[in-house]
Amino acid sequence: MPAPIIHLTGEPLVLAELDALLPADSGVGAVASFTGRVRANDALSALELTRHPVLTSSALQRIGETAIERFGLAGLLIAHRYGRMAPGEPIVHIVALAAHRRAALDATAFTIDVLKTE
Repeated sequence: MPAPIIHLTGEPLVLAELDALLPADSGVGAVASFTGRVRANDALSALELTRHPVLTSSALQRIGETAIERFGLAGLLIAHRYGRMAPGEPIVHIVALAAHRRAALDATAFTIDVLKTE
């Protein structure tokens, strides 16, 4: 079972650089991703997220391991931003690699759903 790639940063998420962290695997037939961005509205000029340096990383690791095991993934990336972000900036980027599309899509949905509730 591969380990999830966890990237927790206060810097802007550069999606192409993050995607390049994923392993090349000839058995991968599907790559599914989700990118969450700061939503603009009249009352919001910026969003600031804080994080616990140990607990946040361990929670993301646990979520990633669960997704890999549950969906039989060949790889999983969870990148999450903290700090001050302007509307339109990425907050979270999740990429799942699997042999088949259903597993990759389901793993991506599962990962963001769990991340948002925990």
